[in-house]
Amino acid sequence: MKFKKEFKIIWGEDLYFLGPRDYFKNTLIVKKVKNFLNSGKNVLDFGCGCGNLAIRLANLGYYVTAYDISPLCLKILEKRIENTSLRIKIVQDEKELIKMENFFDCICAGEVLEHIKNDRETLILWQNLLKNKGLCIITVPAKQKYWDISDEAASHFRRYEKGEIINLFKITGFKIKTFYCFGPITFFWHKFIFIPVLKHKLMKRAHLSRNLFKMESLKKFISYIFYFDFLFLKFNIWNSYLIVAQKNEK
Repeated sequence: MKFKKEFKIIWGEDLYFLGPRDYFKNTLIVKKVKNFLNSGKNVLDFGCGCGNLAIRLANLGYYVTAYDISPLCLKILEKRIENTSLRIKIVQDEKELIKMENFFDCICAGEVLEHIKNDRETLILWQNLLKNKGLCIITVPAKQKYWDISDEAASHFRRYEKGEIINLFKITGFKIKTFYCFGPITFFWHKFIFIPVLKHKLMKRAHLSRNLFKMESLKKFISYIFYFDFLFLKFNIWNSYLIVAQKNEK
C-alpha cells in the first residue's frame, strides 16, 4: 500500500509516537556505549531526531554532538535542553560535521541508516569522523520480507539482511564486534500494537498516537518487557538488528 505525502510520519511533530520499543532500542545503544566507553568521551548521535538518545547519553556524562537534517527536530531538541547543563552540541550543516574529522570516539545511529539512500557513503563519512578504533553502534530494521506500511510511512529505502549489513561495514573499513537480532517481543509488538496504532494515525486519528506514550515513566516501564528478547538473540528470524562495529586500526 502506498501513502500520500501528507500521510507520512512527520519527525518532530511525532515526538511521542515511537514509544517503549524506541526507548528499549535506545537503552541497548546506551548500554553498549557504557560497555565500551568511559564518560567524558565524544559521541555523535547521527540522525538524532528530537534528541531522546542524545539527552540520555549527555546525562551520563558524554560530550554529545547531535546531528540531523530536520530543522523541526533540532528546534525541539534545542528547546528541550535550554536551561540545562547538558553538554550537547547541535549540528544541522553537514559541512560543519565533516570538519570534525577524527574527532569522535563513538557514533550512534538508532533507526537511521535505512532512511539514507546511499548508506555506503554514510559509512565512509563515519570512517572519517571516527578516531582510530572508534565505534559505530546502530540499530536497523531487519529483513526485506517484513516490509510493511511502517516502512513506507517512515520513508525507508530498505530493510537489511544480516549478510548485507555485515558486508557493508566490512567493505567500508569496520569490523563487527557485536551483532544482535532481537525478538520475539519486538516482532510481535510491531505487528500487533505499533502497526494498528500507525494505521489509526494514517487515518487522521492522530490523537490516538500523539499522546499514547507521552509519559516518560510509562515508556520506561513498558520497555522492560522487551528484555525477554535477550533469550533469543542468536536466532536470525526477527525484525530488528543491533550492530557494534569498530573502525579498523590504521
